Amino acid sequence: MAIYPTLFIAYLSRLLPGADSGWKGIAIGAAVIAVCVFWNLAGGKAVGDGALAMLFIMLGPFVLLTALALFGGKTGKSPTTVAATPFGFVAGLLVCMWNYMGFDNASNVGGEVENPQRVYPLAMILTILLIAVGYVFPIGAMSRTGIATQLWTQGAWATLAGQVAGQWLEIAIIAGGMVAALATFNSLLMSYSRLPLAMAEDGLLPRAFALTTKTTRAPWVSIAACALLWGACLGLGFDRLVTLDIVLWGASMVLEFVALVLLRIREPELVRPFRIPGGTLACTMLGVAPTTLIIVAGLHSRGETITGMNALWFSLLVMFAGAGVYLVSSWNQRRIRSAA
Repeated sequence: MAIYPTLFIAYLSRLLPGADSGWKGIAIGAAVIAVCVFWNLAGGKAVGDGALAMLFIMLGPFVLLTALALFGGKTGKSPTTVAATPFGFVAGLLVCMWNYMGFDNASNVGGEVENPQRVYPLAMILTILLIAVGYVFPIGAMSRTGIATQLWTQGAWATLAGQVAGQWLEIAIIAGGMVAALATFNSLLMSYSRLPLAMAEDGLLPRAFALTTKTTRAPWVSIAACALLWGACLGLGFDRLVTLDIVLWGASMVLEFVALVLLRIREPELVRPFRIPGGTLACTMLGVAPTTLIIVAGLHSRGETITGMNALWFSLLVMFAGAGVYLVSSWNQRRIRSAA
């Protein structure tokens, strides 16, 4: 989750050089987190409405860039004849996975969604289409400008926009990136803060995590605790955070697929806000391809290091620590029940 405030800081430093250096970067990231905490305390509807508004703010500059690139003719100094920098297939796959991941987070707020059986599939289909259009159209339009492919590097959209239309569009793209980082963090804070709430209700965390505000029913203790923990990770850097994100999120996804199948077998009549169509076999097949990709991503992370440790081993250490906390919590829950 610290990825998104880190991205916000990186974009801001394009407008205000030095904003990402030292304590200033940490302070700005903490301010972003604080804004989202107060936004989330206003409730799920406020977060959802804000996300929709920020979506249009974020997409606006790319719509302009696409139109100008399509109808403005060639703007590059030379045709696209320079060979692209080699980019490994697995590395590209990781980027695609990161860009499309997160759909499972919608399940965490299923109890706050009206008619999820209809809303969820429709929202996911439209979102996938928007994501694909958001990538394919601007890239296809930029291919007509003649800008050398050597310039297509990480974070190059703003620079390319400046070549196509001038500094005003470059600034607009940067601002859109800041809005995207803020909106993503804000939405995910709403989703993830419901997990400690559910764990507290099951007795796996202290009951304080189940406390909610009176008006909006927002789990304020859970929101604050998550925000503090994510803020503590602001200094890790973007690349390391992405590596951790892919591995840890991937592991949680595998657990979700396993839980999906087991619950269909053990509790087929369980009341579900949203029920995936198909029987147990269909649910099992849904998890095969993603699990394979996640394993590939985990093996690829061996090249990254965190605090001098191999990123894969560091991620596994975090997972085992979580499993240990879960076992202690379960034991304590059983002890309390037996004493009662």
